[in-house]
Amino acid sequence: MPEIFVRFDKADAEIIGEDYVDLAMLSSTTFDAFFVAHGQKPILSLVGMTPEEHELLNQEVPEHMRRPWRDEDSPWTEAETGLSMCAKLRRAMVDRPEDFDEWPGMVSHVIEILEPFERVLSRAKSLGARFQLFSMF
Repeated sequence: MPEIFVRFDKADAEIIGEDYVDLAMLSSTTFDAFFVAHGQKPILSLVGMTPEEHELLNQEVPEHMRRPWRDEDSPWTEAETGLSMCAKLRRAMVDRPEDFDEWPGMVSHVIEILEPFERVLSRAKSLGARFQLFSMF
């Protein structure tokens, strides 16, 4: 499973600080279904890439599959939307932990992942920054 990190459209280093955010665990079908059912997008739909990253990817695929970078390759999401997603997921995990039992300790592990994400999103919100997820390939 590839790592899924977060970046921001301004003050990136200041917003991230010392927090480590890897949301790869939230890319499973369980979470996709949850987010969609709650009016949100699946985590992977929030993944974007810069034109430079897109060009590196283009170099790795067969020539007939290459295409130019487009604005929609770089979706940005409001920090408030991310915080809302986290709040809904936390609430569901408290109210219905039996829905999140794919492995022992799943609820506590996911909450550990959400905590740094919520911290950086709170800082982003205070600065009016949007976020984007990205994956190292």
